[in-house]
Amino acid sequence: MVRSIWIAGLISLAGVSAYAGSQSMELSKIQSDASYEYDSDRTVIKSYLDAINILRSQPRKCGSKGTFKAAAPLKWSDKLYKASLEHSHDMATHGLLCHAGSGKSTDVTGTKSGWMRRASQASERGKFHGYTYNKAFAFAENIGAGQKTLPDIVRAWADSPSHCANIMNPDFREMALTKSTNPDTRYKTFWTLNLGYRR
Repeated sequence: MVRSIWIAGLISLAGVSAYAGSQSMELSKIQSDASYEYDSDRTVIKSYLDAINILRSQPRKCGSKGTFKAAAPLKWSDKLYKASLEHSHDMATHGLLCHAGSGKSTDVTGTKSGWMRRASQASERGKFHGYTYNKAFAFAENIGAGQKTLPDIVRAWADSPSHCANIMNPDFREMALTKSTNPDTRYKTFWTLNLGYRR
């Protein structure tokens, strides 16, 4: 199961061009993430970055969202990483698949952003972890649960129009992707992809 949310302060969509061709060939280039619970290894970060940039490297039809031109490769953001990891861990701890945080202690942004505990929202997590801006800001979050490997989650997002459109959006410049697991939950594996642009 996958869900996406797209939040923007100031953003415009670039034009798209028609594209008819196999979109599954490049997915075979994505390396499996092997088996680990939390992401702290630079090799893992590189494989995540490569996987999303492989998708962006060719024109892509995103179902009802239209056809997108190939987009420039993204850079890794440690600030988006912190926001992404917070949410993946929060979802895994409580077995939730939701863009809103749990409002519990693992929802760090929600519990630290005021005197009253509440559920955090996607863009709030980015800002809380330092992904702030002066003039313009765009942010998107894709989440998923139940996909065991990196190729599985990337394929699921590529096949979903809204998730695909988030990934292919040429306005985004940075990203972070994390995975967290909890074998005692229905989905067991939880993913959060954060995409951002700021200036």
